[in-house]
Amino acid sequence: MSEIHIATRDGQKAVYHSTEISPAFAAGRIPGDSLYWQAGMAEWRPVAELGVRVPAAPAMPPLPAYKFYKDPSFLTSILVFLIYTQAAAAAISLFSDFAQLALLGSSNLTEASGAANDARQQVIGIIYLLVYLTTAIFFLTWINRANKNCRGFTSGMEFTSGWSIGWFFVPIANLFKPFQAMSEIWRVSHDPVNWKTMSPPALMRWWWGLWLAAGFLGQASFRMTMNAETIDALKASTTVSIISSVLDIPLCIVAAIMVGKIFQAQKTLVSGE
Repeated sequence: MSEIHIATRDGQKAVYHSTEISPAFAAGRIPGDSLYWQAGMAEWRPVAELGVRVPAAPAMPPLPAYKFYKDPSFLTSILVFLIYTQAAAAAISLFSDFAQLALLGSSNLTEASGAANDARQQVIGIIYLLVYLTTAIFFLTWINRANKNCRGFTSGMEFTSGWSIGWFFVPIANLFKPFQAMSEIWRVSHDPVNWKTMSPPALMRWWWGLWLAAGFLGQASFRMTMNAETIDALKASTTVSIISSVLDIPLCIVAAIMVGKIFQAQKTLVSGE
C-alpha cells in the first residue's frame, strides 16, 4: 500500500500509510479541510476525495421515559396558594395576639373591651383553623401524589404513598419519619438514578425544624389558653402564641418553596428538558 502525504491548512505536513488514514481522521489528527498527495499525483487534492469514513460514535443509550402517575400541576398550584393563605392568616393572628397582649397589660381592660377582644380572637382563631385544616388536607394529598410519581420514576423506595402521609399520625415516629419520607421524594424527584447517594438540602431541614417548633408551640399555647384562669396566665399563653405565629410564617414560605422545587424537578423529568 502507498504512502499518503497530508498537509493541513496551518502548514503542517505528515506521512501516513494508507491503512492509517481512517484511524487518524477519526482521532482528529487529520482536519477535514486538509490536502493530500500521493506519488504520481500532479497536485495536492482535498483529503475528502480519499473517501475516508470516520467510525460512528457509539450511540448514547436513550434517556428513560419518565411519566407522571398523575399530573400534580393543578394540585400544586392550589396547595401553594393555600400555604401562602395560611401565612397570611398567621400574620393576622400575630397582630391580634399583640393587641390582646397590649390590652391585658393596660389600664383600659374592661368587661366590654375584654369581650370584644375575645370575640375577635375567636373569629380569627376559627378562620386560621379552617385554613390550616384545608391546607393540611391538600398537603397530605400532594405528598401522596408526589410519592406515587416518584415510584414510577425509580425503584427501591422505602416509603409507600400511604405511609408517606401515615407517619404524620404515629406518635414518636412522627418526629422523624415524615421528614425521611419527604427527603426520599425530594431526592428521587431530582435524580431518579443516583437518589440513594444524595443528601437532602438545607431547605428541607429548615422546613422540618420549623414544622416541629411551630407545632410544639402551637399545642403548648392552646393548652395554656384553655387552662388560663388569671391575667398573667393568659399573658403567658398569648406570648407563646405570638412566638408560634412568628415561626409559622417562615415555615409556610419554606414549605411553599420546597413544594415548588419538588414539583419543578418532577416536571423537568417528565418533559425531558
